[in-house]
Amino acid sequence: MSRLPPNSLIVITGVTGFIASHIALFALRECHRVRGTVRGVSMHKAHPLRKAFVEQGIPEETIAQNLEIVPADYDDFSSEDKCVPLFNGAFAVVHVALPRDKFLSPDLPKVLMDSTMSMLKAASQVPTLERFVFTSSSAAITLAPSYVDKALSVDDWNEVAIKVMVEGEAVENYPEHKKVYRGMPYAAGKAMSERVGFDFVKRTKVRMLFSTATGLLKPLIPQPNFQFVSVLPNFTFGPTLGDPATSVGTLLAALKGDKSYTSLFVPRKSKNL
Repeated sequence: MSRLPPNSLIVITGVTGFIASHIALFALRECHRVRGTVRGVSMHKAHPLRKAFVEQGIPEETIAQNLEIVPADYDDFSSEDKCVPLFNGAFAVVHVALPRDKFLSPDLPKVLMDSTMSMLKAASQVPTLERFVFTSSSAAITLAPSYVDKALSVDDWNEVAIKVMVEGEAVENYPEHKKVYRGMPYAAGKAMSERVGFDFVKRTKVRMLFSTATGLLKPLIPQPNFQFVSVLPNFTFGPTLGDPATSVGTLLAALKGDKSYTSLFVPRKSKNL
């Protein structure tokens, strides 16, 4: 994978979020340009984020020149027409945003899959785009109590979450997983979105149409000229530049004596590695 050229434009969705804000900070330090999206109702968070970047050593002049924050609700990512102008001129898209209002909803997998597909179709229409990075999760591979004593690979998926949330199986068929049912929409949504991405790139690279006018093969739909990359964070901790993420929120809740997060976790056995 090639290094980004200097002064590349990087589109980062949900830029005020914990992970996305750190990606933006790194990109600005590397002298890249950032176009970050924020929900319309959260545009007031743009100023504190800029202030946080200054506190992290980014000159105000650099922020003024290289940081653009634009409103985009999560529903906008399901619109190909809205995504194309958002991606125009970009070298890379880093999709981090998540519809927080649907985080525990059974509809989340479909929302994530639809938005991922629309964004990839839009990305195929942007000739400058060379990389699409999807922020998945370790939950896309496994979710307690399915932990196994083996090295996990690209061939592993959270099959229980997919069967329950996407294929409609009853969670009662998996009694050990009932305690983590609340986390299944997220796990299944991330897993299926990854599959959508990899399938899209594979499928569009081989779908060709024979042109009788030229006698040549041409793409049936625009061929992606970009790499699809999926990253799977687990717990992420560090300084909060914008909104605290689930990982940081869990730590803050524990320090405050708030036990509401414990319903998302089950006891884990420790093993000597």
